[in-house]
Amino acid sequence: MRTKGFLNALDKLFDSPEKWAQGHSAYDSNGNPVSCLSPDAVKWCILGGVGKVCGLDNKDQETLIAILTRAMHKLPGSECYLGYWNDRPKRTFRDIRELIIATKAEIDSLALLRKERSVAKRRRSELPR
Repeated sequence: MRTKGFLNALDKLFDSPEKWAQGHSAYDSNGNPVSCLSPDAVKWCILGGVGKVCGLDNKDQETLIAILTRAMHKLPGSECYLGYWNDRPKRTFRDIRELIIATKAEIDSLALLRKERSVAKRRRSELPR
């Protein structure tokens, strides 16, 4: 699944608190705002991180953001928009890590659901008519 690969890349991107940002999609080493795709970027907000790992493919970005948002809504203190959630003053890097972990669980549960549906469909097709 492409989305799981992008989520794993996001997980690796946010491997330390120094790589997480608030207020802008990305910053360079001098603290200046830059594009999330800039080679000078050294820290990203959650949405900037999605842009970094997905590149310019809007469909991949939309899919990953949708799954992150779905997982975010299951966490305490969720917001209607992932960007607002990231930029809350009391948000911490630990929250970002918890969101990534929750999203991995969400993807796994969706994959299991698809597998269960596929098995049920196959079993129905094997029933005598």
